[in-house]
Amino acid sequence: MMLHKTKSRQVAILKYGLSVPLFVSMVLFSSATATAEKLTKAIETSPMIELLSNAELSPIEDIESISTKPNVVRKGKLLFPLAESKSDSIQASKGMEDPINGTLQNFIDYVGLFWKKQSPFNSEFGVGVSYYSFDVDENKRASNFKVIKSVSPDKEARMLIHLSAFKDSINLAKGTYNFYEGDYFGFPGDNPADYLDKDIHATFGVIGNVISDLITRDKTRSKAGKIMNNLKAPYSKSPIILVNGKEIKYTVNDKISELGVTIDTKQQELKILEGDAAVAAYNESARNGLILITTTKK
Repeated sequence: MMLHKTKSRQVAILKYGLSVPLFVSMVLFSSATATAEKLTKAIETSPMIELLSNAELSPIEDIESISTKPNVVRKGKLLFPLAESKSDSIQASKGMEDPINGTLQNFIDYVGLFWKKQSPFNSEFGVGVSYYSFDVDENKRASNFKVIKSVSPDKEARMLIHLSAFKDSINLAKGTYNFYEGDYFGFPGDNPADYLDKDIHATFGVIGNVISDLITRDKTRSKAGKIMNNLKAPYSKSPIILVNGKEIKYTVNDKISELGVTIDTKQQELKILEGDAAVAAYNESARNGLILITTTKK
């Protein structure tokens, strides 16, 4: 992977010209390194704390209106050639060439093409990871696509129609295989592997992190004479929000909270904690998420 830095953003450039913003969680595993044991170890040691120092907040004089729609990024590519299945008829790696250099790449690209036909974020699909199975015959033709774990029937029905039009050969030995596709709504720094079903052996998968900007521009509100700040986050987790150590109440409108406080300094820090780390920093009520905003000058 080569990294190129531009003035406005950092971009990750993968093989075949794939370019996505770095804040899409992206992991690339080769068949030599992505063993089930190493994957399990990576999950167990994955840090659950993300520190964003000096997160930008527009000063009061730069107040602008903001969209109420989440700023969504998808799709990152996550390739997981896992260890061989226990089943004799399902072998994820046996007889398969390098999935990047071999002709399996055309099928991976074709799965990803489904999302290029959709809007940037189709909310009716919801968020989650779907799993599919398919057969490969002796002529290396794929067929019999099925959904083996569903999260969005409407999306999966469209995906099956899309898959049925795939007519190229696929570089896998005769057998039955699984793959996954979808996205997860997580905090920055989350390990994508934590959102996968570890009981399903998948030959490959395409997954993206649906991320909203955590801090947005200030927005003037004539409510009790206060300036109502806006903050985006995965509110399905209902995080506790502390500003300078004080818990604040917030209302959620289309996944954007309106904070009844003024955050107008240029010097602030944002820290996000989850699980035991959040409980240790506050109390049990913060287990699903704790957002710490510090605006006092040091």
